[in-house]
Amino acid sequence: FDYIDFCTNTEVKVKEHEALIALYNSTNGDKWTYNDNWGSDKPLNEWYGITVDENGHISQLNLMNNNLSGSLPQNIGDLLYLNALFLGNNHLTGSIPSSINNLASLQTLNLRVNNWSGSMEAIGGLTNLKRLFIDYCQLSDFPEWVRNLQNLSSLSLDGNKIKGKIPEWLGELTSLEYLNLSENEFTEIPASLGNLVLLKDLYLYYNKLTGDIPENLKNLKRLEKFGIDHNEFTCEIPEWIGELTNLTRMDFYWCNFYGSIPESIGNLKNLKELYLMQNNLSGTLPESLGNLSNLEILYVGYN
Repeated sequence: FDYIDFCTNTEVKVKEHEALIALYNSTNGDKWTYNDNWGSDKPLNEWYGITVDENGHISQLNLMNNNLSGSLPQNIGDLLYLNALFLGNNHLTGSIPSSINNLASLQTLNLRVNNWSGSMEAIGGLTNLKRLFIDYCQLSDFPEWVRNLQNLSSLSLDGNKIKGKIPEWLGELTSLEYLNLSENEFTEIPASLGNLVLLKDLYLYYNKLTGDIPENLKNLKRLEKFGIDHNEFTCEIPEWIGELTNLTRMDFYWCNFYGSIPESIGNLKNLKELYLMQNNLSGTLPESLGNLSNLEILYVGYN
């Protein structure tokens, strides 16, 4: 029995408890939709939204869609054992406290659909983070600090107000499997996205993308879902699309594509859903469509 370890562990748990109370007070906990047992003397794993690990430390905090308002307290960084924090779909404002850098175990961070008005730069210190969701958070610039998060497997920034070209450096985040940049005002896809060879889901719909789809994207051999609808491309559907043989769904409608549907599309043997309507496509349907034995939905109208 190590008395020093016992005292240290007890001190940490006291700070965890204090951080929870601070969070409750700073986010109007009395008005939360659910606040069962918060502030009571019941075990923390009986407080609404809290999961503890085998040693009694807080490992997960899930307060999604719970009517939180106000801002996060500085001592949220005392939840040292937290590996998942879900605060999405609330009314939170202000900045992300710098102390969040202390959460070295954090792997999942969901802040989507809030009213953040200050800096989020502190998140860039969470180098072990794997999943980050900051959709619908009124961002006007692509956050440069995301570049530090080299272990990300999922990144979602949809529903913001980010303009201009998708940054080239995004292609450095080679652990990404899920990328959603939809519902912004992006104008150009960088060729560097072709470096994200682990991607399974890529969503770029409802932007202002123009020009061509970079040929480097043919390197995304694991891609299963590819959504680029509602953009302003000025090109044909590329022949190399047939090399993405793991695709199960293609949302290529309202894209301003012209020309014919490429014969190579018949190589997509795993394709279940193909949406090509509302373009400027011409010619006849390729005979190779008959090879798509798994196809369940095909829309090619209004061309």
